[in-house]
Amino acid sequence: MEERKITSKEEALKIIAENPKCMSNLRLLSEDLRDDIDVLNAAIKYECLLLSDVSDRKKNDKNFVLSVIRQTYPSSGRALECISEELRNDKDVVLAALLAPLHDDIDLLGYVSEELRSDKDVVLAAVRTEGTNLCYASEELRSDKGVVETAVKSHRGAFKYASEDLRGDDRIAYFAINSSRGRYDSVLEFASEELRGDKALVMNAVSVKGGELKFASEALQSDREIAETAIKTNPYSIEYVNSEIIDSDLIELAWESYRQKEEEDAKYAELYGDYGHYYDENNEEYDTIMSVQEKYNERMKTSKQKSEISMEDIKRAVNEHTKEGDIKDR
Repeated sequence: MEERKITSKEEALKIIAENPKCMSNLRLLSEDLRDDIDVLNAAIKYECLLLSDVSDRKKNDKNFVLSVIRQTYPSSGRALECISEELRNDKDVVLAALLAPLHDDIDLLGYVSEELRSDKDVVLAAVRTEGTNLCYASEELRSDKGVVETAVKSHRGAFKYASEDLRGDDRIAYFAINSSRGRYDSVLEFASEELRGDKALVMNAVSVKGGELKFASEALQSDREIAETAIKTNPYSIEYVNSEIIDSDLIELAWESYRQKEEEDAKYAELYGDYGHYYDENNEEYDTIMSVQEKYNERMKTSKQKSEISMEDIKRAVNEHTKEGDIKDR
């Protein structure tokens, strides 16, 4: 049975006033009311995504869309998700949306026309707000040092979308590593081979995110100073240290780092709740360190056995040599 549509403007305004943030408000209204400016202004004032339910004529009305973007709070820039294709190619509308407050981590440049993704003003506005918008920029702008630098300063995850040349630029990599957002994103994974072997850069990377050691050069995975820094940052990064330099001191450092992190997580969870996330994460780190320790113990055991065997061989050789000497003397 088809749902009854509201045709009374007075009734529509009353429903909206009672629950202004209800996402289904406009779906309850007749086609005429979804084109009524008073009703629309009342409904969309608190939620711009309701634009998806307005009439097609209003979705293509530049003045109306601009008024929505300028009055709706928060995240009014998300109006780009709902408007007509024509307005997604309108620079005024697009810039207004990209410069509007955005409280969600959303790459709005993905809703912009191909033509405007090549417009430097538009792309700069997008990556300042959300650096990972760089993935939708034109190839030319992903090779533009100014655009890429702005993007990685906004979010370290933007680094992987930069051109190959710029992923070999130590300045760009430095800004990405030290970006305040995107702490789970790797920079070294996408950096050039040369940068993965740059000790100063790798030291900076592992001091921020210990797991970056996984993508460092083999030589730096064998560097004790780098290894210690990575382990102090994240105890699980001991997994990426070259096994040849693993010893009891590094394992003890990993356990010390683990205990410290566990205490910090417990305090944070006590203040803000939701300890489950930290519990799972700490369990993974515990298992990782235990695995490394077991492999180390096994290696030491094997090494000791080989050493004992070697000593037995030496003793046997000495005894045989002594016997041969005694026989000759006789």
